[in-house]
Parts: sequence; structure tokens; C-alpha cells
Amino acid sequence: MCGIVGIITKNANGFGMDECELFTNMLQMDTIRGKDSTGVFGVDVDSKIDIIKADTDGWTFTQCQNYKAFENKIYSTYRIVIGHNRAATKGAVTAANAHPFKEEHISLVHNGTIYNKDDLDKSVDVDSHAITKALAKTDAAEALESIHGPFALVWYDTKLKSLNLARNSERPLFLIEYPNYWTVSSEPGLPYWLNGRENKKAMGMPKLIPTKKIVQINIDNLRAGFSEIEYENYSYMPPPMSYRPPTYSYPPSPLKSVPYVGTHSLPFKQGDSVTFKVDDIKHEEDDTDYIIFGHPMFEDEIDTNILVKTDTKLKHEADAMVAAGFAQGTLTSITDMGGMPVLYMRFAEPVRKDANENLNTDRDIMKAIANGCSRCKGTMVFTDISDSIVRQKKDGSYRILCSKCLKESKDKVPNTGSLLAH
Repeated sequence: MCGIVGIITKNANGFGMDECELFTNMLQMDTIRGKDSTGVFGVDVDSKIDIIKADTDGWTFTQCQNYKAFENKIYSTYRIVIGHNRAATKGAVTAANAHPFKEEHISLVHNGTIYNKDDLDKSVDVDSHAITKALAKTDAAEALESIHGPFALVWYDTKLKSLNLARNSERPLFLIEYPNYWTVSSEPGLPYWLNGRENKKAMGMPKLIPTKKIVQINIDNLRAGFSEIEYENYSYMPPPMSYRPPTYSYPPSPLKSVPYVGTHSLPFKQGDSVTFKVDDIKHEEDDTDYIIFGHPMFEDEIDTNILVKTDTKLKHEADAMVAAGFAQGTLTSITDMGGMPVLYMRFAEPVRKDANENLNTDRDIMKAIANGCSRCKGTMVFTDISDSIVRQKKDGSYRILCSKCLKESKDKVPNTGSLLAH
């Protein structure tokens, strides 16, 4: 028997300190399912993965210096964290044989024992490592169907940028939803008990991962939760969605960047990131959702001939977008309302202006200012962004000026807009 635990944030800014503590406690308590080895992996917003593991129990593991550094990154960096407690079956008890295993784009933990390891790969000692290699070199349908024996699997695929959960009927694996995150666990009672001690309630019953399907969560769309896909569709990527305009004409747009000529096609496809001005919010007393309306921005101008619509169940998220005045989301579909195109967005988050009116999401701002001011190297404060400069360059890097350096630069160059213009 082995144990799997994990936590997946819904928030654009990642985990809170309470959630870091929850994961550590889950890893410690899950030692009851396996005390021979312990390991974890964390995934950041760019799909970069950190792995640490050791041939020791969960309690000892969480006291080591490497884990303390990992725990700090749960709060500052990661969006997904997965842990494993091993009860050794095949393969010696060594740090190398502890989970997770990583092969190419696949990082994996496994609960169970398979009987045909050599059919998958003879070069490794541990059956779980053989599964990892199989998933890395072939499609999921072939790899998972070829496993003989009990399994519950959690793996991250850096090619698809997705966390994946799969099992057969011989091993359990559960997802439980909370307001700000999902938990993953072999023991559904574990997060219930730990959160219950803090009076934190789940948003429903535990979801037992179905057999013959992969439950998938995309790192770019964490708030969307999970989708269930058949094994054979694991690598399927939906084609770009084309907009089909109605038979009547739209009013002409004043912006040259939106070609309403001929068929009145729109330059969008499913998955595009769109920045929009937040104009209104709709929420009645009995509504469960907060509906946000706005208009998209193109070349720093707002096109009022196109409507944007998005929603959230969380009041503080809606309030944050309204307060910021601008937001950014992912386009999921395009329809028509009385002759006006309507862009339906998901995963919207606030976009803030700096002193030069550059727009950045909270997530991008936090990433940009992590290394401090480009000039003085001093610490940047998120709340001072409106008095600072955070501008992304063409190469993806950022030009950062803290409020103090910006003021000093402006004082040295009076009566000119050259600083802000460049």
C-alpha cells in the first residue's frame, strides 16, 4: 500500500499559508499508508517542476531543510503540489526508488503493484518507474491498457501542461473541492479531517476518480476544475474555433485592427487571451454567479461594438475586477446579441495599470517584481504598482522601476515625457 496526496489551487496568485500547512499535514498523516519513502513535486505557472524525495517517512521528511525550502515555494511559486508515501513492494528502499519518477515530459506517482513491469521496461527497478517510462514514450491509451495489476496514478505532463489522475478498480483516488482549491488523496477522510479541525467545509462529496478515464486539470485553466477524457483522447487538442457571423451586418468598427469587411470575420479563436474594460456587474439576491460585462481592448483602444461577458462565483473576484477597471481572460466562445458580437471569457483576473498605463495581470506583476527594481534592485511592493513601471519587453522580460526610482528619474528630466514614453 502507498498513499497519494495533493492540492491544486484555483487562485491566480497561488496558495495561501493555510493551504501550505494543509499539504504538509496531509503528507505527514499519509505516512500511515507508507513509511519507507516520501517524495513531492511542485508545478509553477510556467509548468516548471521541482522534485524532492528521500528514503524516509513523511514526518522526518517534512523536517528536512530541502522540504522547508519546497514548502516556502508552495506559498510563493507553485500552483500544484503532489506528494507520495511509499510502502516498498518492488525495488529496494532508496532515495532513487522513491516517488515521484520523472521521464522526459512525465512526472508521476503511483499507488499499487503491477505484475508486468518487464513488459513495460526492463531497465528500471521499480514498477512505478516503468509506468512513467511507458507514458513518456507512447500514448496513454496504450500505456494504461498495458498495465496488469492495481494502480492509482497522478502525473504531470509538461507537453500538455496538465495534471492527470487515473486508476483502476483495485485502488482508490479522490478529488475534493473547497472554495479556493482541490485536494487529491488516496484517503478521502484525510483532508476532511484536517480541514474539519479548522471548520473548513468541502463543496460537496468526494469525487472518486472514474475507471477507464483520465481526469485532467490544465495549469492554464485551474479555475475551470477538471475534465474527464477517455484514454484514447488523452492527446487530443481541440482545433481553433472560428466565428460564424449572422446574416445581418454589424455596425462598422472605428478600429482598423478589427476587420468587419466582407464576411465580418473577427480575429479571434478559442483560447485567445483578451484584455477588456470592465463596465458593469450583474448579481441579483438569489443569483449564485456574478456576471461581469465589458468591452475588449485593441491597440490600447476600447471597442464598444463588441461585448465581453464573464462570470465568477466568488464575490471578492468580481469586486477585484470592478475595482481594477480592467481584466484579462481566455476566450471560450463567440456568439451574437442583437447584432453585436459577444465574447464569452473564462478564467478572468484583474489587470492593473502602472504609472505609464501599461496593463498587467496580478500574476504577471508578481512574477515581474520578484527580483526587485531593475535600477536600484530594491524590493518592489505590489500596492505601489500604480506609481511604478512594469512593462513587458518584446523578448518577454520586464522593465521595472520602483516608485522611488521613477520619481528620481522624472525629477532629473523636467518638462519632458521621454521617460514615460519609452
